[in-house]
Amino acid sequence: MKLAKCPYCGVLHEAVGRSALAGADQETAVRITQCALCEAPSDQFVQVAKEVQAPGADDFGYPRAVVPWIESDGSPSNAPVAPSPPGPASTHKLPAANAVPNAQALELLDIRLDGRRWSASEMSRHDALPGRLEMVGGKLCINEAQRMLLLGALLEHVGTARAVSIGPLDAWRTALEKRIKREGGGS
Repeated sequence: MKLAKCPYCGVLHEAVGRSALAGADQETAVRITQCALCEAPSDQFVQVAKEVQAPGADDFGYPRAVVPWIESDGSPSNAPVAPSPPGPASTHKLPAANAVPNAQALELLDIRLDGRRWSASEMSRHDALPGRLEMVGGKLCINEAQRMLLLGALLEHVGTARAVSIGPLDAWRTALEKRIKREGGGS
């Protein structure tokens, strides 16, 4: 079995040819042409040098992904084993691992003392939230930007009064003191 690695999040995928798309419904086609974790397009995956035995019937195996350097019959292609040049299907860019959400996304948050529900008109504000929760490097979400957006959304729902009831009070006091100091004594 040939393996492909997502260059963004490092997830390994079973590299398969375009024949895997034959007869696939649209959902399946989308699923196997992008990373199972971060949804990067599979044409940007890189080949993993080692080959592994196909998993047994009871083994989990790897998520399948169509990659351009595998022919339809599953044999290696003569095409170069490198990510495709950017184009319409390969423009996926992930924020840096230490990125924080842009200021506009954070300004749109409406965090109050008490939690609240979102109205229908607010739903599009949260399009950048992760579609599903994944663990990467022992943390939820792919990067700090997604974690901050998720935290902001949760704080809108539960409110700050409820949030500070979790964890040691001294940790909240220290965090608040640091913020007050950083922002010049404002509230």
